[in-house]
Amino acid sequence: MIEVASLVYTNEIRHALRGAPVIYVPRTALALIVLAAFSLAPSAAAQEQTLTSSSERKARQLFVKGLTKAQVGEHEAALSLYEKALKKASDQPAVLSAAAKAYQATGDAETALLYARRAAQQASDRPFYARRLAGLLAETDRPAEAADAYRSVLERFPDDCSALRALARLHRDENRPAEALGTYARLLEAGADSAAVLARMTPIYRNAPDGAAANLPPALRNALTDRKAPPDSTDSAKDGTNLVTRAHDLAETDPAEARHLLRRALDANSSQPEARELLGTLLLRNGEYDEAAEYLTQATRQNPRDPARWRRATEALRRSGRPAEARSVAEEGLLLFPGHLPLLAAAARSALDDDAPAAALNRVNEALDMLDNQPEQHASFLVIKGDALAAQNQAEAARSNWQQARQLDPDNTDVQERLREQ
Repeated sequence: MIEVASLVYTNEIRHALRGAPVIYVPRTALALIVLAAFSLAPSAAAQEQTLTSSSERKARQLFVKGLTKAQVGEHEAALSLYEKALKKASDQPAVLSAAAKAYQATGDAETALLYARRAAQQASDRPFYARRLAGLLAETDRPAEAADAYRSVLERFPDDCSALRALARLHRDENRPAEALGTYARLLEAGADSAAVLARMTPIYRNAPDGAAANLPPALRNALTDRKAPPDSTDSAKDGTNLVTRAHDLAETDPAEARHLLRRALDANSSQPEARELLGTLLLRNGEYDEAAEYLTQATRQNPRDPARWRRATEALRRSGRPAEARSVAEEGLLLFPGHLPLLAAAARSALDDDAPAAALNRVNEALDMLDNQPEQHASFLVIKGDALAAQNQAEAARSNWQQARQLDPDNTDVQERLREQ
């Protein structure tokens, strides 16, 4: 497996006058960093055996250089580097997808689609690349092809909530209310948060022509009918703060009602990072990881000055099965809060999830260098270090770190579990 040992970021953090808030404006190209796992698709397993270690290293270096160029807007230079990387490893979906984004940025939509299709074909067992292809089709004014691409994803992954959401939005934007309502109904069946889905369905149902909801289950039609009336005037923007306050009061005793109030608050006034953060946190607790990640990452963009927001967004992304995105968010947070221990732990765990144990070790060692007389935190990082060493097939070194962790914190359940498995 080819692994990127480190990610390269451009520091876009700027400070205004002393005492003024930090303003962080992430570049659009930063989204490419989520591709830096650079792992081979199963369909390319045979090729992996033929690549020399020198070729692997060179391809990796070219890919990272390309990401760096794309991040600063030098897309032509990035493309040159991606093409060279593909000569070393021609079927890498991460590089193909990055090249597609770069071609799109240069205005060459046809070539972008060609590369996006190749990426999806090379990683047919991973819906991420197929969703990227569908999204690119939608962005290039090919809504019918985009819808077909999303349907293709759903044929293989029927419960892919991200694909269902995107397809439902596409139907809504194309003024196909019956299809939008039907897709949202499938999203409910796939286990998405019912309050969130119903909130999206209600305005479509309210304005749909007769018969558009005919194929919905009767119980769902009844639920939408009950919600059909427009919201009360008290749900205006000026009352959003009151709804958030009430949600805070109910967060522990009635989290379902708290989530409902927070959705109403955001409908009234979407520019409320506190509401997004609390809603994302409650969704995270409730196991709605995909939607929690959406709200928590939005909260970090609206107000990036709280490191806990970055940590929670990372956790939600990890739990929703998006380790590369989780790793990117954690690393981005560390640009704002270098040395922040919970973020270092989140970055290390995300790197492990992303099959990058060397990067995880770097973050763990950075944290261990700062710890002093903090045995419980020290033990937690030693557990992660042991996990990273185990991922590198260093079983004895891993066990040694876990044993040190147990000495520092005998009650640490993570280390107890790992040593029990030995």
